This record gives sequence, structure tokens and C-alpha cells, in this order.
Amino acid sequence: YRPGCSEHYVIHVLRDDPAFVKDLDFVMENQDVLVLFTDGVNEYENKSDEQYGKKHLAEVLKMMGTSSSKRILNAILSDIKSFSQGVPQQDDITILVIKRNKDVDYIPEL
Repeated sequence: YRPGCSEHYVIHVLRDDPAFVKDLDFVMENQDVLVLFTDGVNEYENKSDEQYGKKHLAEVLKMMGTSSSKRILNAILSDIKSFSQGVPQQDDITILVIKRNKDVDYIPEL
């Protein structure tokens, strides 16, 4: 975030929200998976107006959690497409899948 930078406007607005997490520290162990996504994922609706929800996402992660981050991402996108029953996308979808593959405590300088 940089004050006055319009590209970070949303983050700037959210910074004063009590629910906004300013700092988060955690340790990813070997084979842990972190999935970050926008609301376009869990709020995707099918023909019955049901939302995809976090439950569907969790089910995909349970099935694919041992796979590579690329395969996990592709499985999520495939599941959303199947769930949607052909309903066009109404919101942006952004998904970031990070998987720790090696048991290394640091990243050496390049």
C-alpha cells in the first residue's frame, strides 16, 4: 500500500475495517497448501441460484491436496465449471494456489 495510489484504493478503504487483517504470520510446512481467492469463486451461482461456496472448494482441496499447485488450480476451475451448469460468469475469479514442496527453512539469495 502506498498513500494516494489509486491502484490500491480497495485495500486503503478496507484498512479501517476492524475485520481487516493487517498482519498475518504463519508457517507453511512441507506439502501445505494455501489457496487465496476472490468472492467470484464462492459466490458463483448455478441454474438453481445455489452458490458454489467454500464447501465445494474444500471438497476439491481434500481430493487434490496432494497434487501440484497447478493441478489443484485446474481442479478448482473444472469443478466451478461443472457446478455452474453453463451459467455465465458474473464476477471476476482470481485464485492463487501456493504449495510448499520442499522442507527448506529459507530461500537463499539469488
